[in-house]
Amino acid sequence: MRARLSSILQRTGIDIPVSRIEEGIREAHLRKAVEAPIVVEAQRRLPHDSDFTDANELLAALWNLTIPECDPKLDRRMLEKGPIEKTLLRDMSRVIEDRFLKNGMPDPQAARPAMRAAVQEWLDAPQKELGGRTPRRAILDERRSLGNPQEEVGFDVGVGVFEPTADEQAARKLLDEGKAALLEGRAEQAR
Repeated sequence: MRARLSSILQRTGIDIPVSRIEEGIREAHLRKAVEAPIVVEAQRRLPHDSDFTDANELLAALWNLTIPECDPKLDRRMLEKGPIEKTLLRDMSRVIEDRFLKNGMPDPQAARPAMRAAVQEWLDAPQKELGGRTPRRAILDERRSLGNPQEEVGFDVGVGVFEPTADEQAARKLLDEGKAALLEGRAEQAR
């Protein structure tokens, strides 16, 4: 996992060693913080593509793996997420994206309380795909079946602003010009 994260960081030109990220995560755990500044910095510098998605999963895993080091009393089973919980987390992310990010990026700090409220609303809304259960109930049922004693179900949502790279800006401009040419009936120029 560390090697894979290191590879992504190197490939994307981010000069932050994984050991420094781990150190920052441990410091955050000891302060009982919900995020580590070095992780936020790495996320900010990652291109918003598959590398971003892969790196975020690895950063989350690294965060969870270092919790027991900082809190030895923690039952490790509480960190294990089953397939239902993982699927529901992805579903929740899509719901938040659709509700808050479709029409542009909100101010991250101003949007955070509304996003937290939306997460709680989503957790407690029965879903037909879950046989009428709420996501909260489905997660707790799965945890119980896996021997995970954690009874608290809560997720924090954050929004970050990604500045497009020069290549992304150029690609967006070409795409917009191509769409405009197609709409104007100039198919040859749209290529």
